[in-house]
Amino acid sequence: MLAGRRLLVISDENGEGAFISDVAISGPRPRATIVRGSKLLATDDWNGHDLRLHYSSSAALMQEIEDLHIRYVVVDRGASARRLPYDAVVSDLIAQQTGRLERVPFEDGGDIAIYRVLRQTAGEPKKLTVRISSTGQQIGEP
Repeated sequence: MLAGRRLLVISDENGEGAFISDVAISGPRPRATIVRGSKLLATDDWNGHDLRLHYSSSAALMQEIEDLHIRYVVVDRGASARRLPYDAVVSDLIAQQTGRLERVPFEDGGDIAIYRVLRQTAGEPKKLTVRISSTGQQIGEP
């Protein structure tokens, strides 16, 4: 289910790192692309200050997910993840975009929920870029 797919993981830094490690160890071919929610949803400086949210609504975030051709959204609703600065927009995404997201049955997931993105924008996926606030630069796919 992961091979060649783009996935968005929304968790704290430990959860994002653990998910990326698990996918890397499983070695799907072609490789999966994991998008960190902390990089897609917000920008801050190296020390975690001057945080800026990128999406003011769940509709805007959903459109970006579809434009990027992200196939799955993995959400950690655990205690540390609930304190994320973009938690409100993620909660709205799950509640308000029900016709565009479908929860994937997942046994013993605990606080982890997986959602399948039901449609993608036509054509090639939008190039993935990461904003670096301290330099004003963006890093992205070629």
